[in-house]
Amino acid sequence: MTRISTACTTSLLLVALPLHAQQFSLRLSGLRTQYADSLDARAGSASAQLAWGGARTSGVVEASWAQFNTGTSAGQAWGSFAAMGPRSRKAGLGLRLDGVSNAIEGSTWTATGSSEVFGALVLTRAWTLTTGLSVGGVRALDTSRFATAGASARSWYERGHWTIGAAATATTSSTARFADFTATADFHRGRVAAGVLAGGRQGDLDGPPWYQGRVTVRLTPSISLESALGSYPKDLAGYDRGRYANLGFRFRLSAPQPVGVDPSASLGTSARVLVQPLDSVSTLVTFALAGARAPAIAGSWNEWFPTPLTQVTDGRWSAILPVGVGVYRFAIIMDDGRWIVPEGVTRLPDDFDGEVGVLVVRNR
Repeated sequence: MTRISTACTTSLLLVALPLHAQQFSLRLSGLRTQYADSLDARAGSASAQLAWGGARTSGVVEASWAQFNTGTSAGQAWGSFAAMGPRSRKAGLGLRLDGVSNAIEGSTWTATGSSEVFGALVLTRAWTLTTGLSVGGVRALDTSRFATAGASARSWYERGHWTIGAAATATTSSTARFADFTATADFHRGRVAAGVLAGGRQGDLDGPPWYQGRVTVRLTPSISLESALGSYPKDLAGYDRGRYANLGFRFRLSAPQPVGVDPSASLGTSARVLVQPLDSVSTLVTFALAGARAPAIAGSWNEWFPTPLTQVTDGRWSAILPVGVGVYRFAIIMDDGRWIVPEGVTRLPDDFDGEVGVLVVRNR
């Protein structure tokens, strides 16, 4: 639950890895809650999530339900959708839709939604800037309804194992006006990923700064240990600030292989790359990456956002990409943060004095 902070959570998350750019997950949790220093209860929770991605669109929807030992139950549904419009290698224009609804048994329900038009500018390979304007609406705890408007600026810088970011968001409505400022730092190396966030607010609904932290340790290719703790501020729906902490295991299921496709068999001992179209909108790629433990792939089809590869045999890694017949630029991101072009791939100079690979998808 977003607005009921968790003091102790143990989660079981079953994830089906992307097939045709889709991912489905189920989560079962045991939790202890503390909210605004007024609620202290235990609960069991279940949630289901569907995420998808393509060359120009991506999204995620999730629904969850919690049953408290006090006899009260609560539910939440949320979703986010993003679509890219005109774009180039260095700039793009897009639309983002976000919404969340909370319901408490025997009480009222709340909802918050917004739509944002944003622009993205890749200043260098490592430094990206986005700005956006948004409009939305809120149904608050007191059943009042009102419109909102906002503006945002975000920037992040990637170097080696680190990603450093900062954001400023201004929000105005008939009930409050405020600006939030956040700073983030994320670290990823091999099997370990960690991140911290610090935030502060100026204007209405102000309060003390909030802090968040998380750590993920990949125990095996299929199992990860995840933990998080922190706090969050008040919001326009009427929920007070709170604190949370959670601990859980994430279990990943191997992506089902399409009928007739066996990348470990198709990629011979001398071959370094396999590119096999599955249908008009998806392609299976497999690379020989000696010594890799958690590589990812990024390319022109997904705004150069890294997507994890799945290990199919020792040293062989694959993914199902949302691309059809065509020519695409891409790179492999290794465990140490290096962007490389794998052996056996045609290379081209990029816009940052480096190289990218050329992925050619042909008709079967």
